[in-house]
Amino acid sequence: MSRLVTDRAALLEGFPPSLARDEDKEKMAESTAPLLAQVISETDKASIFTQIDTLPEWLLDILASDFKAEWYDYEGTIDEKRKTIQECMFIHRYKGTKFAVETALKSVYSKATVSEWFDYGGEPFHFSVTINDTTNDREKRSRILEKIQYYKNLRSVLDNVTFKLAIEAKADLKVGIKSGSLYKRIGGEVKSYGLE
Repeated sequence: MSRLVTDRAALLEGFPPSLARDEDKEKMAESTAPLLAQVISETDKASIFTQIDTLPEWLLDILASDFKAEWYDYEGTIDEKRKTIQECMFIHRYKGTKFAVETALKSVYSKATVSEWFDYGGEPFHFSVTINDTTNDREKRSRILEKIQYYKNLRSVLDNVTFKLAIEAKADLKVGIKSGSLYKRIGGEVKSYGLE
């Protein structure tokens, strides 16, 4: 009951003094206060951007279509999808720039860089992309060209995409070094991801 009184009082505070003393307006405030309180309690359901980290995957797919996130990867992981939705409005603002291409690529590969023609001595308006890939996911790599084509400037020409694969192998190294009468044992470790 105290909430109803508070909401009723809040409604009456917004009325001009001549209406606040009107008995009909008081009844209207009393009858609409609970409905307004319910609407207010449900408003956080409409704040999608603050809840992207908790939205279900099916809703992320719908938002991608609504926000026209053409680079959105429906086959990607849920974390990649969340990151893409969070960045889409920002990327649309910078579409056609190096920044937009790099940001779109980083939603899939955290270490992706775009080099413009003057950075590597190429022809004017050409660029290249370098991606550090630790997954060896061929399907994921094939989707990169779509992202680049969508976000690059229309006059820009892609020279190449280089994937740097991180290779890890485990090996025990035992090296003996004689230094006078001192014998040292050195151990090392190299890690590897299996490559096909």
